[in-house]
Amino acid sequence: MSFGDNLGSEHRVSLRLVDAAGRTWTIRDSLPQAGQVSFTAMTIGDTLTDQHGLLTPAGAPPGTYRLLLSVRRISDDHPLDVLAASGQPLGPELPLAEVLLVVPDPPVGAAVLPAQVELNADFEQQARLVGYSLGQSPFKAGETMPLTLFWESLADNLGSLEVLVELQNADGQTLVSHRQAPIWPTTGWKTGTILRDPHEVALPPTLAPGEYQLRVGLLSPEQQKLAVSGKDPIWLAAVTTIDRPHNFDAPDPETKLDVNFSDQVRLVGLDLPRPQINAGEALRLALYWHALNPPDRSWTVFVHLTGRDGRIVAQQDQIPGGGQFPTTGWLPDEYLVDSYNLQVPPDTPAGEYWLKIGLYDANDFTRLPVVESGEVVADHITLESWPILVE
Repeated sequence: MSFGDNLGSEHRVSLRLVDAAGRTWTIRDSLPQAGQVSFTAMTIGDTLTDQHGLLTPAGAPPGTYRLLLSVRRISDDHPLDVLAASGQPLGPELPLAEVLLVVPDPPVGAAVLPAQVELNADFEQQARLVGYSLGQSPFKAGETMPLTLFWESLADNLGSLEVLVELQNADGQTLVSHRQAPIWPTTGWKTGTILRDPHEVALPPTLAPGEYQLRVGLLSPEQQKLAVSGKDPIWLAAVTTIDRPHNFDAPDPETKLDVNFSDQVRLVGLDLPRPQINAGEALRLALYWHALNPPDRSWTVFVHLTGRDGRIVAQQDQIPGGGQFPTTGWLPDEYLVDSYNLQVPPDTPAGEYWLKIGLYDANDFTRLPVVESGEVVADHITLESWPILVE
């Protein structure tokens, strides 16, 4: 690790192990050389050899993972950008290596699994649910409820089993049903196999606020529910859901737009109080969205300030509403206001710059296309008629 400039404030090193779908399996944050060295004490040209260890998570499925590195400001967790040789930002994390995890032989035992709640539920002598971890209630309608199940295999050569997660109301009516194979298919399990099995249970945006019962079962290859110790699938916990206000009245933005993103959402307007700013200041703006059809996934919005050469000088990527309005919770025909605050670096050369706006899936970076008359025309919109003057 080498330094081209003093960082000005203290930063920490963050290592993250992620799978092919972008799920985080373990994180280790630490100061350089276990706190024996400070980044702020280093000067231009200094080189530091910094050794770290990252504990692989018990119960992770076998496969190839990516090891990512970031350097983050301690005060607010803001990461430093990784820069290409041209100076173009490449993102906040540097891929260090690919890591292959294999199944422990012999098995390490279910006691090492970090379940929030411990259980001992046997599904017909095929699999045992040894515990679960659940995100913090209440959960918002339209978002996902994170649930991790911890399994131990009781036999070899299991068939293809499927997890069933349900939310039921006080009348026993199932309002949410989530079906998904374990993250590592049961056909690969052997006696003693343990698995940390994450699930993102989608809560429909129309789900009424209230308290529901969460239950979990296993389905056989014939789609029959496996009995739990001779009984039906087990209840895990009471889950509380809440809703957010929805606005169906058309807004009146300063600048009206009509940008159709795949017939899912439209960008209908923009507020840009100051199209002229000084380098080192923040560019504030608000976007106005119109939901057309239920978005098929949670999209992240990006707002880039770019020069004539396309180089990004400032950017902000976020779930709409600073994370409060994920697109999975949008109802057809509702409107949302989405605020941004782009910090323009103080060394930005004076001149004209342009805003580029789009949406992408943070898991695979797929962008939501812009369509006109049913044809894909771009994967973002450039506001060419509204240049930003930086002085």
